[in-house]
Amino acid sequence: MTVDEISRLAYSGTPPDTAQSHEWLLWFRLREIYQRVLSGMDTKTAGRLAKEDAVMRFNADRDQFERTVLFWKRIEGPGTAFAKDPTVENGIRLYEAVYGIEIGTSHAASDKTQNESGSDLSG
Repeated sequence: MTVDEISRLAYSGTPPDTAQSHEWLLWFRLREIYQRVLSGMDTKTAGRLAKEDAVMRFNADRDQFERTVLFWKRIEGPGTAFAKDPTVENGIRLYEAVYGIEIGTSHAASDKTQNESGSDLSG
């Protein structure tokens, strides 16, 4: 839903039929702002500033929501693979998906080779 759609619904007092949590939160914030202005508890200027803040928070909440959805989609496949077959390779794929980095099995293999050859600095 767009800010304008949510704003119209909040002004009329009509709850949205389907909405994500961040959309509901904006609806409740705007509904309160409109009620305060219409009842005379706040000025239109204060209401406008409060609405700007609510919209700014909505945009941040929506961005966070979208990043969270993308994160869960990114780790779903590797997480399922690791749950079904907990191998080192599947663990590495899951690690890469969670942290968004690529370590690959070639790095792990070269680290193992280095450690076996005694060229590591730990000893």
